[in-house]
Amino acid sequence: MNKYSLWVCALLFACNQNKSEHGHPHSADDRTQENTITITRWTENIELFTEFGPLVVGQVSSFSTYVTLLEGYQPMESGKVTVSLIKGPKGLRQSVDKPIRAGLFIPAIKPTQTGLHTLIFDIESEGLMEKIIIPGMEVFKALRDYNPLKSDEGDIEFTKEQAWNTDFTVYQVARRKIAQYIHSSGEVILAKGDIVKISAPAAGLVLFKKNLQAGQFVNKGDWLFTISGKGIVGGVSAEESLSSLYQNNRARLLRAESELKRQRRLFEDKIISASEFEDFKLDYEIAKTEFEEISQNYLEGGKKIISPASGYIRELFVNPGDYVEVGHPLAETSSNTRLQLKLDIPTNHQHNIKNIKYLRVRSLLGWQELPGEIISYEQYIEDGNAFISAYYSTSYSHLTPGSFIEIEAAFGSDQERLAIPTSALLEDFGIYTVMVQKTGESFESREIKTAIKNSEWTEVVHGLKENERIVSIGAYQVKMASMKGEAPEHGHIH
Repeated sequence: MNKYSLWVCALLFACNQNKSEHGHPHSADDRTQENTITITRWTENIELFTEFGPLVVGQVSSFSTYVTLLEGYQPMESGKVTVSLIKGPKGLRQSVDKPIRAGLFIPAIKPTQTGLHTLIFDIESEGLMEKIIIPGMEVFKALRDYNPLKSDEGDIEFTKEQAWNTDFTVYQVARRKIAQYIHSSGEVILAKGDIVKISAPAAGLVLFKKNLQAGQFVNKGDWLFTISGKGIVGGVSAEESLSSLYQNNRARLLRAESELKRQRRLFEDKIISASEFEDFKLDYEIAKTEFEEISQNYLEGGKKIISPASGYIRELFVNPGDYVEVGHPLAETSSNTRLQLKLDIPTNHQHNIKNIKYLRVRSLLGWQELPGEIISYEQYIEDGNAFISAYYSTSYSHLTPGSFIEIEAAFGSDQERLAIPTSALLEDFGIYTVMVQKTGESFESREIKTAIKNSEWTEVVHGLKENERIVSIGAYQVKMASMKGEAPEHGHIH
């Protein structure tokens, strides 16, 4: 093989290597990076980014058109893209019925006359129809007539393929209502009225009806314990004590009932007064109530203890076989329907506590809004204490009593402010920057000044304008692309 053949092979190998690295062949218009025209347009549903060479009469112009669905920032994987070039009543049109790969459509047009034209893109997909009109597109007689615009050297290139293949979202800057926030922490505690204590109504040995454990859910009316008669209380068996209590109350009721009947006859004969009769009637009602109370859950040989309310067993105070006196605590339950948060509020926000409207809390489920209200707070500050305690009541039940959580307390009135998602912020030594999208694949790192800030939204007071677009998720990946020192690889077709 001669030197010329070796040189040709090396040249072909180098060209193939270049093609492999960038993943694209050159298109028919043979455009270069310097004379490539890029256009980016947005609708409510899509972002259209197209690259093409200068429009020249008699030359085919291929439009490398990237269509991104803004919801989820993913490529449009199927559909139809039509490009039209119109001047007056005449025009050219060409459609492609599917992408060459997800999101990329390449229609082509061969202009026939010079002058200003209107370029139109029609995008169709399932449940989607969009039309993008771009006026003032000039068609040149020759390529030498085109004067390329200078691009901003400081822009960061981040290709559509890179954006599509990472967690990436773009947000259009807008004004929205956000409140001021107090950032702090708190402890989840049970509301006092939510705790139910179950005590022994009689003396005796405790028998468990079923295996009970802390954290177990019980329904109202569930049979939990039995106070058994197998024990000795001051020389008298507990069984005898319970039986005696039952019999005594029954005898008292019978006596009161008999006496009431006798006194009724005397009252009807006007021998006693109405007030005297009412006294006997009251004695009867008291005896009846006491007997019904003890007989309701009375068992032969014991007293049946049922759960007075549905809830979770917080604590068991006895073990099977323990002896208890009357009133001894057996268990404690809670329905967790009302919780309280003990908040540690910085003392400089003491005057804002009464204006707290709702909380945002960070739990295993992420940041969530917690409806409720402030029910009380400390009225004085101890010397040297940087926090003041406030109590917030809520019916939200997905928090664990006893746990400590991070909170944001919203106070004051919601006001419209220029705001961006907090996830868009990049911080470096207290200086915040965001990645501003200038075109489909070029971004600018811009310093901003912020004011009100919470886990979800941040007010911007300098550095951004309404309707600009910023990277709300994925800003760090764009920053890393800028630090590589060279343009990232991509799969574009130039």
